[in-house]
Amino acid sequence: MSVGRSATGMRSSPWRNVPRIRLAMLCTIMVFGMVRQALAQESKARFEKLESVIAGQMKLDDFRVDVRANVFIEGGSNQNDEFRRTTRVLGRLVREDQWGKDGRRRVRSFTGDDYIFWEEDTIPFIVGMAIHRWPISNEPDIARVPSDPRLYGLACGITAVLISHESVKQDMNVIQTKDRHNLSFSSEPRRVKGEWTNQHGARISVTLGEEPKPHVCRIEASSNGYTASLDVAPQFPPELAFGYPRKLVFKQLTPDGRLDISEEAVVNLSLNQSLRSKTFQLAGLEIPRKNIVQMERGPQPPQYWDGKQIREGYIETK
Repeated sequence: MSVGRSATGMRSSPWRNVPRIRLAMLCTIMVFGMVRQALAQESKARFEKLESVIAGQMKLDDFRVDVRANVFIEGGSNQNDEFRRTTRVLGRLVREDQWGKDGRRRVRSFTGDDYIFWEEDTIPFIVGMAIHRWPISNEPDIARVPSDPRLYGLACGITAVLISHESVKQDMNVIQTKDRHNLSFSSEPRRVKGEWTNQHGARISVTLGEEPKPHVCRIEASSNGYTASLDVAPQFPPELAFGYPRKLVFKQLTPDGRLDISEEAVVNLSLNQSLRSKTFQLAGLEIPRKNIVQMERGPQPPQYWDGKQIREGYIETK
């Protein structure tokens, strides 16, 4: 039989098979579409484990975190800074003690009723800086509010500015469930990645590790030409069903690619500390006597700390 002829000897038209070819192509496209949809659904189901990480970490209570960090801020008064920080958390109460390169101690505490800020004076044996107190109803001053270690590894920013206030959570691109638009997924063995746009127009992506327990591996954020990334190396305490950050490496680049801000922090988590509320109050902050007390609530009579309680009047210099 010659090429191009049918079994009956009649020449066959090459166009007779077009409908069958089209049908085969359509079926192939449908199969690929179904596979892609199935993979997307699988990735979505895997990525939903992120919710358990967020919920579990935000519920952490009665714990302590010790941090050693190096921070770089372009154009800052102190571009390269090193510090160690101890933060204690009991319910809503948060206390942070930080020591800089010069050894000076800085205390930030949320007592449940107000914020307290104090730091040692640069001149030994002289009256220290004032103890500042102001109500929680005021807009928070990030420099004087303790960071919340329940947010470590859940936001693309340096640890010092991660405080539990809704406005800050939004500004720092904290990965909140309610703030995800145009969500898409991709996956690889033992990892799954979700990308979305938040309500401020920033593009966020989170890579979630799955073994041995779910944990955040990396966060990326981009907005107004700036790009930022946070790489997270986890620790896996046996008491937790998720991984908590052991090391954090944050970098932010300017639109022209220059390093703007960076931080490398090593984190040690200690659970079940049996903390008491007194630890977070003024009497428990171990602040020396003879410190002026400034109440940020409008005009106040002169006050000072005598080591045990606040007294009215001026500090005795004798």
